[in-house]
Amino acid sequence: MSAPGVLEAARISYGMAQLCAPRRLAGLLGVRPSSTAATLTRVLGARHLAQGLALLVVGASAAHRVGAAVDGLHAASLIPIGWRAGGGDVRLAAADGAVAVTFCLLETRVA
Repeated sequence: MSAPGVLEAARISYGMAQLCAPRRLAGLLGVRPSSTAATLTRVLGARHLAQGLALLVVGASAAHRVGAAVDGLHAASLIPIGWRAGGGDVRLAAADGAVAVTFCLLETRVA
């Protein structure tokens, strides 16, 4: 499997985990998310799933650059969300932001 294929398979897997088991995923971080955070995690999982599938289908360098920009915006959006969050949701936002930054950097390399 090519590097872009491995990257998108990882993204799809992460998105499915967020979509199907957000509380279990948060439990790996040792936090119990609020219902709002669990719902937001599901929404973000759906985005990762859709983005991963789209990038697998399109596969062009330009698409990966757009994907990197989306991931960068995702990470940036988590700064105010994390700032306003309380309890374990702060850790959850920080972890998801770190994942978004990682995907942004990897998409840039793949592009």
